[in-house]
Amino acid sequence: MEEHEKPTYLPPAQRRRIDGNNSAGWRAQAAALTARNQNTQNPHHGTASRRPQQPAHGFRANINGDNWRLCREPSVPRGNSHINVTNQNGRGNFYQAKKNLNFVAALQRLVDEDPFQVVKQLAERSDQWDELVKGELNLSDFQLVLCVLRKVCESEYDKHKAMLVNQTCHPDFMNCFPTMLLNSSMKDHLTFTQVAENIALFFTTLVEMLPITAAGLKKTVECCFVSLNGISSSQDCVQVAPELLQKYKSLVGHVEALQVNAPKKPTWHDRRMEQVEKMKYEQPPNDFREISIYPTFEDVVNPQRPFLRPNVINGPYFDVEHYLDTQYRLLREDFVRPLREGVQDILKGTDSKKCESLSVRVYKDVQFIKYVREIEGARVLNEGTLLCFDTSTNSRRFQRTNWEQTKKFMHGALLCFTRNCFQTLLFATVSSRDVKYLRQKQILVTFCEKYDENIYDKNAKYTMIESEVFFEPYYQVLGTLKNLNDRNFPFPKYFINVQKDDEPPAYLLDVEPVQIKIKGTRGSYQLTILNDASWPDAEQLGLDNSQYKALKAALTKELAVIQGPPGTGKTFMALKIAEILIRNQQAMKRKTPILVVCLTNHALDQFLVGMLNFTESLVRIGGQSRCEELDAYNLRKLNVKRSKAQYKVRDALREAYDRLVVIDRQIAPLNQAVNLRQGFFLTNPGDHSIPPVLDASIASALQLHDQDVPSDPFTGRIDKIFVTFKELEDKIRRWTFDNLEDIKEDEHLSPEEKQLFSYQIKEQGTYFSNVIEGLEIIAAEVDADLSQGEVLEKTWKRRSNMNMADLLELHYYILRKDLVELEEKRQLIMGEIIQMKKTLDELLSMENVSELRSKDVIGLTTNGAARLHSMLSILGCEIAIIEEAAEVMEAHIVACISKSCKHLILIGDHKQLRPKISEYELGKFYNFDVSLFERMVINREGCITLQVQHRMAPEMAKLIVPTIYKTLENHQSVFERPKLKSLTQRLSFVTHSEPEQQDKENSSRTNPHEASFLISLCQHLLKQGYTANQITILTTYKGQMFLIKQKLKSILSNSSKDEKELAGVRVSVVDDFQGEENDIILLSLVRSNAEGRIGFLATENRVCVALSRAKQGFIIIGDMGILSANNSTWKAVRKSIEDQNALDSSLTLRCEVHPHYKFKVSTPKDFQTLSPYGGCNLICEDQLNCGHPCKTVCHLMQIKHAEIQCNAPCERKCNAGLHRCKQKCFVKCGWNCMEMVQKNLPCSHQAMMRCHADEEHFFCTEIVKKKFTECNHEAEVACSCKRCPQPCDMQAPCGHSCTSKCHTDSDPDHLQYKCTKSCIKMNKDCRSNHPCNKKCWEECDVCEVKVKVKRSCGHQFDLKCHIDPEGIECRNMCAKMLDCGHRCLKKCNTECSPCIQLVEKVILECGHSAKVPCGREATKEDCAEQCKKLLSCGHTCKAKCSEECTPNCREVVELQIGMCGHEIKRLCLEKTKGIKADVMRCTAKCNTLLECGHACGGTCRTCHQGRFHVPCKQKCFKELICGHRCPSQCSEPCPPCTQKSSISCAHETQEFPCGMNKSICKKKCSVKCEHGKCTNQCEMKCNFTRCDEKCSKTLKCTHPCAGFCGSPCPGLCWECDKEELLHHAFPTLADIPEDPRFILLPDCHHTVEASALEAWFKWQSSQLEIKRCPLCLKQISAKLLRYKKEILEPFDDFKEIRNKTQPNGNLMAKELMSQTLRHGPLCEKFGIDSLTDFMTRMCLETRKGYEGDAQAGANQAGRGRKGRNRTSGPSFAFINQVPLMKKKMDVVQVLIELLESKLMFGYKALQINDKKSEVDFIVEMLKGCRSMSTQHTRDFERLLSALNLKINPTSRIREVKLPDDTLLRLKSLWQKCGECKNFEYGSKKVTKVCSKCQAALSDGPIQFPDLDHAKQHDNKGRVISAT
Repeated sequence: MEEHEKPTYLPPAQRRRIDGNNSAGWRAQAAALTARNQNTQNPHHGTASRRPQQPAHGFRANINGDNWRLCREPSVPRGNSHINVTNQNGRGNFYQAKKNLNFVAALQRLVDEDPFQVVKQLAERSDQWDELVKGELNLSDFQLVLCVLRKVCESEYDKHKAMLVNQTCHPDFMNCFPTMLLNSSMKDHLTFTQVAENIALFFTTLVEMLPITAAGLKKTVECCFVSLNGISSSQDCVQVAPELLQKYKSLVGHVEALQVNAPKKPTWHDRRMEQVEKMKYEQPPNDFREISIYPTFEDVVNPQRPFLRPNVINGPYFDVEHYLDTQYRLLREDFVRPLREGVQDILKGTDSKKCESLSVRVYKDVQFIKYVREIEGARVLNEGTLLCFDTSTNSRRFQRTNWEQTKKFMHGALLCFTRNCFQTLLFATVSSRDVKYLRQKQILVTFCEKYDENIYDKNAKYTMIESEVFFEPYYQVLGTLKNLNDRNFPFPKYFINVQKDDEPPAYLLDVEPVQIKIKGTRGSYQLTILNDASWPDAEQLGLDNSQYKALKAALTKELAVIQGPPGTGKTFMALKIAEILIRNQQAMKRKTPILVVCLTNHALDQFLVGMLNFTESLVRIGGQSRCEELDAYNLRKLNVKRSKAQYKVRDALREAYDRLVVIDRQIAPLNQAVNLRQGFFLTNPGDHSIPPVLDASIASALQLHDQDVPSDPFTGRIDKIFVTFKELEDKIRRWTFDNLEDIKEDEHLSPEEKQLFSYQIKEQGTYFSNVIEGLEIIAAEVDADLSQGEVLEKTWKRRSNMNMADLLELHYYILRKDLVELEEKRQLIMGEIIQMKKTLDELLSMENVSELRSKDVIGLTTNGAARLHSMLSILGCEIAIIEEAAEVMEAHIVACISKSCKHLILIGDHKQLRPKISEYELGKFYNFDVSLFERMVINREGCITLQVQHRMAPEMAKLIVPTIYKTLENHQSVFERPKLKSLTQRLSFVTHSEPEQQDKENSSRTNPHEASFLISLCQHLLKQGYTANQITILTTYKGQMFLIKQKLKSILSNSSKDEKELAGVRVSVVDDFQGEENDIILLSLVRSNAEGRIGFLATENRVCVALSRAKQGFIIIGDMGILSANNSTWKAVRKSIEDQNALDSSLTLRCEVHPHYKFKVSTPKDFQTLSPYGGCNLICEDQLNCGHPCKTVCHLMQIKHAEIQCNAPCERKCNAGLHRCKQKCFVKCGWNCMEMVQKNLPCSHQAMMRCHADEEHFFCTEIVKKKFTECNHEAEVACSCKRCPQPCDMQAPCGHSCTSKCHTDSDPDHLQYKCTKSCIKMNKDCRSNHPCNKKCWEECDVCEVKVKVKRSCGHQFDLKCHIDPEGIECRNMCAKMLDCGHRCLKKCNTECSPCIQLVEKVILECGHSAKVPCGREATKEDCAEQCKKLLSCGHTCKAKCSEECTPNCREVVELQIGMCGHEIKRLCLEKTKGIKADVMRCTAKCNTLLECGHACGGTCRTCHQGRFHVPCKQKCFKELICGHRCPSQCSEPCPPCTQKSSISCAHETQEFPCGMNKSICKKKCSVKCEHGKCTNQCEMKCNFTRCDEKCSKTLKCTHPCAGFCGSPCPGLCWECDKEELLHHAFPTLADIPEDPRFILLPDCHHTVEASALEAWFKWQSSQLEIKRCPLCLKQISAKLLRYKKEILEPFDDFKEIRNKTQPNGNLMAKELMSQTLRHGPLCEKFGIDSLTDFMTRMCLETRKGYEGDAQAGANQAGRGRKGRNRTSGPSFAFINQVPLMKKKMDVVQVLIELLESKLMFGYKALQINDKKSEVDFIVEMLKGCRSMSTQHTRDFERLLSALNLKINPTSRIREVKLPDDTLLRLKSLWQKCGECKNFEYGSKKVTKVCSKCQAALSDGPIQFPDLDHAKQHDNKGRVISAT
C-alpha cells in the first residue's frame, strides 16, 4: 500500500531559476512564493476553482503536477490582466463561480453603513458572502470586498465578527492577496494605498482574533511583504510609504511568532489516531467467537466498518479474551475489507475498471459448468467446481492476458458470487489455476460452505467478485484463535502481561541440574546449563560476544528474542541452537520433537537442509517443498500405519464421487431437455411416469428403443432414452436412405413395385420429418415457467385427451421435477464429500502423531501449523523455533504453538520487513503490522542483538550504519572480498529522471529504462567471467520484476549460445529476497515521477532489506532526487553515497584488457557502443596463433584467440609446393589445392584435374569400344566404365519382362529385382474376384472391399469381402415364430427361449386368473386377488391369495370405552384373547385449549391422553416488540423479527431490516429556525434544542400563527377556527391552556395541540409503539422535525430489547456443563434406569460439545487427564442446542429435588419403584422433545406436580414452576419507564411500578375524538380530502 505524501520535490524537467537581477525578478519571486503558499494551503491545488489576477508585464503562473512555475507570456493591456492557471497538458481543470450582482450592489451600499449594521447584515447573508469569497474576483470586486472587510474589522460585535473573519480565510481568497497587490500598483496611488492598508488591517484583526488561523497564513503574509518590497524598489510602480512597509514587516514578525508558539492544528491523521486510541478501551459488542470466519452478507454489503480495537504495542493487554478479540477482528478485517470496498463500489455504480484498481476484480455473466476431479494414479491433479468467467464468444477482454504471470485467480484467492444483486451470496476459493483451463476462460473453485441453490442452472448468470487476498492462511489462523481461551493460551505472562523477568524453561527445573555438551574450537565442553560459571568463554566456542550472549539466552530463557541485523548470521545461530538442543535431548529429559516454523516454504527448506548436517531424524510437513534433498523426509513418504476407519472414509468418499458422476450424467440430458429444449425423452411401453411425446409407430420404425441404456449402479434404475431433434432428423434421413437402397437391391421386386414402395418410403420419411419439425417448434414456444404443469398433470392422470402443446409442457414439467430432485441429491452428496474430506484430514493428522513423536525435528510453515493446530496440541512439542519471526503476524505465531510449549525461541529483525498485511490502514492506525517479535522488543529488555556482520563489504555496510542501525561491526572476512571485474567501485548509484509507468495488468509500477539498463549491465558482467549464480537483479515492484523477466525471455529466444547464461540470473522483488544474499546485486528502485511520490520506498524496513543483500558489488539505479527530497532515510543514504563519491548519472566501468581505459554508461545503448564484447571499443592487436595481429574490438578471455577467425591472406603452399593458398587465414589449407594441372593416367590417357586429385582414382572419360565378358555385349563407353549399358533381355520370375539395364554381373537370376508393373492376382481371401491394386512385387492383402451379404438367418449386412458372415453375431431381432404362435422377442444371435409374451392363465390352486409368461404355467404365487377363505373366527381373510392367512383377525367387532373415556375400536383378536382395547390406539381429537389459546391439533394417542400435548402447528401471529406479527409456528420461541421497516426523513425514505439502526441518511439535518440550527447529520441526534418560541408569522386572517418557531404553521387559526380546534385538536376532557400551540402532522395533515401530542408520545414510548397520529393512527415520519428524537426513539428501543433477549450461548453452555456434572452422579443413587441412562447421555453430549474436537482427539490418543487440559471450547453446533438442553436440565433438576425429598423423609429407596413408571414417562418425554414451547413447560409442570403429590402426599413442597423465556420478544410483555427509561418485562394487565426508580408505569392511552369528525388541513389552512 502506497503512502500519499505531500509533494515537495520539484522534478528536474520543471526546475526553474528565478533571476533576481532583471526587472521582473521581484515579481517572479513573489509569484513563486504565492505558488508555494497555494501548495501549502490547498493540497488539491491541481484542481483549483478560481483564477486570480495576473501580475503585470505578462507573467502567468502555471501549475504542473504538484509544483508551480512562472513563465513569460505576451504582454496584455493593463487592467485586463489575469493569471492563466492551466495544467501542463493544456486542459483547463477549473470552474468559474457565478456572480451575484444583487449581492455586490448590496455590498456597495454597505460601505457607507455603520460597522455594526454591516456585520449584522453580512451575518444574515453569510451564504452569499461565502460564495462571493470563493468565486472569481476582478480588481474592483476585490477592492469592494476589502472595503467591507474594513468595516467588519472596525466593528466591536465580536460574535458575528469572528465568524465572518474566519469565513473569509478561504485558501482561494487568501492566495489572491499578493497578486491583487501587484495589480493595484499599476493603478493610481490612492487605489494601491487603500488596498494595501485594508489588507494590513485585515491581517492585524486576524492576528488578534484568530491567532491559530493567522499562523497558518505565514506564507501569504510573506508574499504580500515581498510584493510590497518589489513595488517600492520598482520605478514603474507607485511609491510605497515607509510606514506601510514597516507595518507589513511587523505583521510578518507577529505571524512567525504565532507559528512558533501556536499549538499545532491536528491533522486528519492525528484525529484518526486519537479515535483509534479511544477504541482500545471500549468493550466489544459481541463475542468474537460468534462471528463467522467466512464473510457474511452484512460484512460485504453494509458500508459501516465493524468494531475494531488497535493492537496494543506498549504495555499489557487486559486479559486473554481482550487479546484474542483484538487479533481475531483485525485479522478478519484484513481480508474482508478489500471485498467490502469492491462490493460497495459496484453497488454505487462505479465503473468496473475503477473497481479493479482496488484489490478486487468484477466478472459478469459467470456460469457454473460441472464438478471436475482429475486423477493420475493415486494423486488428485485437479478437483473442484468448474466455471466459465467469460461466456461471451467474441470477447476480447482477456486476449492479451498472460496467464502465467498475472495475479488473477491466484490459488486460494477468495471469490464472491451473487445472482440477485447481493441479496444472497456464495463464497468460494480458487482450488486450481491450471493454465489449460485459464486459456479457455475457466477455473476450478471450492465452495467455503454448503449452498442451497442450483448453481448449474443454465439460465443463472452470476456476478463474481475476486479478491486477491489468499484466504487459506486467514481461515486456518482464525479457526485456531476461536478455539483458544485462558486455559489453553500459550505464554500468557509474556504475550498478555508482557512480563520483563526472564525464567528458564520448565523442563530444566523439573530435574536435577542439567549438564550438556557443546562443541567448541578445541573439542566438546561439559557444562551445567543454568550455572554461568561452568560455561566456556566465547573464544573457546568460536563465537563473538554477541553470538555468545544469544546462544546462552536461547538455551536458558523460556522466551528468547534474538535480533539479527543483515549478515550477522541469524540462520547460523538458529542451526547452532537447534544442534545443541538435539544432541542433548536425553540430558534435558525431553521426549517431544523440536517444532521449527518459518513463514515461507523456501525459508523452511533452507533451514531444514542445514539441519541435515547433524540429524536425519526430521520430518517436513507440507506439499509445497521444491527441495529435492527433503523429498525423502516429507510426511507423505513416511510409512505411517493407517487405521481401518481411514480406509472406510476413503471408500465412502470414492463411492460418493461415483454417485456424483452418475448424477451428473443424468442431469446433462435433463438440462438439454428442460432448459435448452433440444429434445425429449422416450417412454418405454407400460411406463406411465411421463407422457409420451413421440408416436409409437415412429419410434418403432426408427428402432429408437433398441439402444443400450445405461443404468444407475446404486439404485438399479434404468435411465430413460434421451433424443435430440437433430438426432431424430439424422435417423429419419438414414432410415429413408437404407430402405430405398434395400428396395433397389431386392431382386424379387418388379420395377413397378420398386417405384411404388420407394414413393411410400419417401412419403413416410417426409411425414416423420414434419412430425419432428412440429415438435421442435412447439417445444420452443412452450412457456418457460411451465406454470400450467400441475394442472396438466392432473388432467393427464384422469386419462383426458390433450393436445401436443400441453403434452410437451407436461413432459418438460415432469422432467423439471426430476431435475430438481437430482440437483438436490447432488447438493447432498457434495455436502457429504466436504464433510468426509474434513474427517479424512483429521484422521490422517491423528494417525501421524505416533510417528512424529519419535522424530527430532518437525518443520512446517505458519499456515500449516495453524491448519494442524489440533495435531500439534496432542503432539505437545516443548520447544519451538520461529525463523524470521519479525515477518510473521502475531496471530500466526500464537496459532502455531500450543499450551504444551515450554521454550520459545524467536529469531528475526524487526528493522527489516514487517508482516505483510492486505489493508494499509490497519497497519497505520491499528498497529496490525507490528509482529510479536517487535512487540516483545518494545516491551521487554531481554532482546539480544547480534553485532558482527559477515556479508557486506564495508562500502555497502555504511549505507545502513548509522542510518538504520546505530552500530554494526564488520568481520575481518568482509575486508578481504575479491576485486571486482570492470566495476571501478563496489557501490554505485546511477541516478536518472526517466519516468515510471503504471502496470495495468498488476496495478503495479514499471520503469522500462531501469529494466533495460540492468539487463545490459548483467550481460556485461557475465562477459567478465561472472556466473549467473553470482548475480541477482532486485526490484521494489512486482510489475518491474515481470517486465525484466519478459525482456530476458525475449533476449534468450533470439540470442546466441553465449547469451544463454542469462537464463540462470535470478530476478526477484525485495520482499521475497529477505534472508538471502549474493555476490553482486543490481537494484532497480523504479519510482520517478513529476509528483515526487515514492510510495513504500519511504518505508525504512524495505529500504533496509534492499540495501543489505550484496556481498561484493552493489549497483543501484533510481531517481535519487525524489527519494532524498521526500524521505529522511534516503537523505541519510544519499549522504553516505556521496561521501563515497558513488552518486552519478552514469556508471563508470573499466576495461579488464586495457586497465587504463575507463568509460561511462548511462543508457542501455552505451554498453553496445562502448563495450560490445565486454571490454572496450579499442582494437585488440594481440598476436593470434597464426602469427597475425588480432583486429577485432577489445574482448575478454572467454573469447579465446584460438576461436577467432583471422581474415588475413593465407601464406602457406600446397603439399606439392607448387601453389600458394588463396583462402583466408582461418580456412584450413594445404590439402585440397584447387589449381588445374595436366596429369598422365594409368590407362596412358592424359587429363586436366585439380592439383590435389589422385590420378590412380581419376575417372577417365575418353570414349573407347569395350566387350563385357559377363554378358558378351559390345558397346562404346568411357575408358573407366566397368558396367554394360545395354538393356536386360531376360524375363522376371513373375512373367513380366525386365526393364532394368544389363545386370548379369550383380543379379543374373532376378532374385533382387522388384517388378513395378500392376499385380494380376486377386485379393487374398476374396469371395467376389476383386483384383489386387498393388504393384507386382508387393504382397497381396486381404480383400477390404465392402459388399452386401446375407446371413443364413436371412438378415443382410455390409461387410468387407474377406469376412465370413456366418462368423459374426447377428444382433437384429429374431424373426422366428414359436410353437405357441407368438413371435420370438430375443436377439437373433441367442437361442429362442420359452415364450415370454404375457398371457392370462388360470391358476389351478385357487381358480383365479393371472398374467404370466406364455412359456410357463401360472402358480399361486402369481395371484394378486383377495383371499376369500374364512378364518376360524368366521371372518374373511384380509390377505392376498398368494399370502398365508393371518391367524390374528383384525376385523373391528365392537366399540369400547377406553381408560381415556373415548370410544376405541376393538379388534377381533382382542376379543378372542380377552385383551382390553389399547388406549394408545385412540384417534379421538384432543381439542384441549392450549396455553397459546389454540385448540390442540393432536389425538388422544399422540397427546398421551392429555398428559403431554403435541406441539401447536398454528401460526403464532403474536405482536413482537417492533409491532410486526411473529411468522413462525406457535410452538416455537418467537424469533427476532426479519421483516422490513421504513422511516422517512425530510430528505428520503429508507428501508432497513427490522431491529437494525434507524435511517442512514447522511445529509445535513434540516432542523433550524431564526434562533439557531442543527449542524449534525440527519441520522444523528440534533445538537440544537427545539425552539419553544412562538411563531412570528402572521396568517391571512391577520391573526398570529398558533405554531412554534421553525415548525410548519398549523393552517388553522386559534381565533378563527377555535371551535374546530377545541373539538378535534385536544384530548377528550382535557384542560385547555391559556395560549395553546398546535402542531401540523406532515403525513396525515391533522392538527393536534402540542402538550397533548407530547403526552400521547410519552404513552406510546412507554408501550414501545412507533409514533402514530392520535386521530387516524397513521405512522408519523421524521419529517416532523420538532419531534425527530421521539419519532426515532422506538427503533433504538427495539434494538436494545433485542440485545437483552439475545441469549449468551457461551455462558449458558458453561452453566449447562456445571449442571450436568453436578446432577449426573445424583441420578445413579435413585436406581431408576431410564433417568440414569438419560443423564449419562446428556453428560456425554455436553462434555463432547463443550470441550470440542480437541477433547475427542485427546481421548482417542489416550492422553487422559492431560489431554483434557487442552480443550478448545464449545462448538457452534453445541451452542445452538444449549437452550433446549438447558430447559431439559431444569426439568431434571426439579425431578431430582422431588426424588431427594423422598429420601429426606426417611422412606426407603425401594418404595420409589412403584413410581418409576411416572419417572420413566417424564424421561421419555424429555428424550423425544425437539423444542420446549410454553405448552411443554406447563405440561412438565403438571407432570412434576402430580409426581410430587404421589411421592409426598403430606409434604409441603412449594408449587412446581419452570422458567419460561419463549415469550421474551412479545410486545405485550414489555413496558418502558418514562422516568428512568428502564425496560420492564411482564404482563401489562398487572398494574406495577418500575423496578429501578419505583415510578408508576403508564396505565392507558389518552383518549382523542373519533376520526370521522377530524379534518385534514395543509399549512395554508386549506381542507384536504380524506381520500
